[in-house]
Amino acid sequence: MSDRDIESKIQAAGKTAPRVTPADIEANIASEHYFTAAQGAMRASLEHERADFVALPQALTLLTFCVLVLRNGFTVTGESACASPENFDAEIGRQIARQNAVAKIWPLMGYELRSQLAARAGLPPIEGVLDDVRIVPAAGATPMPSTSETLEALANAITDAPLAAEIADHWKPTIGRIVTVKGYIANGSDEHPGMITRVFGAGEGALVNVTVFPDLQSPKILSSIPAYTSRTAARDAIVGPSRANGYAFFPDRG
Repeated sequence: MSDRDIESKIQAAGKTAPRVTPADIEANIASEHYFTAAQGAMRASLEHERADFVALPQALTLLTFCVLVLRNGFTVTGESACASPENFDAEIGRQIARQNAVAKIWPLMGYELRSQLAARAGLPPIEGVLDDVRIVPAAGATPMPSTSETLEALANAITDAPLAAEIADHWKPTIGRIVTVKGYIANGSDEHPGMITRVFGAGEGALVNVTVFPDLQSPKILSSIPAYTSRTAARDAIVGPSRANGYAFFPDRG
């Protein structure tokens, strides 16, 4: 039974007390965003300048995320995983991920409504805030960190962790390597992240097949384009009209 079906039954039963409705949920969503685990992993690799990024498992392309930004700035997420690659459908995956994200909004808005009703009734407010819950230990026990302290420590650990050393053969195009594809799709930017899926040689200008992930579009496959170790190497090697045919280079190298 869907949320709207339940709301219809509540209305049919003549219930009029304050409650959270599907319309309230939708009105509280400021924006929504979708991406696959593969897209997220590749974007993270580009932003962190990881030159030793390994090939991505196919399973990451079957995992869809939905991020809903609420009007107060809080975010909730939903996921949708496909067991059989043959059954994967991007639109269905986004719909299911959104349903799972919406399901997390109900208890949040329910808690908020209940707090408002309690305040009207003169009940004492609950100390603390939801985003910084602290567990009070028994006498003599070691205090546990709050959720915000735990998240801050985790973020610092990730930030301070050294990146893996550059591998000796970084200049060789290999399957699974993250590259920047230039001059292929013009939709606000002519550079897009991509992943090498097939290699036809080694060294500067080796031909590769690349799955490209352009902004606001479905992934594209580009066949037999040259790959270079850096932006500078590509710029020096490619001149004239051949630039429009598309080429790839390892990101953040020049």
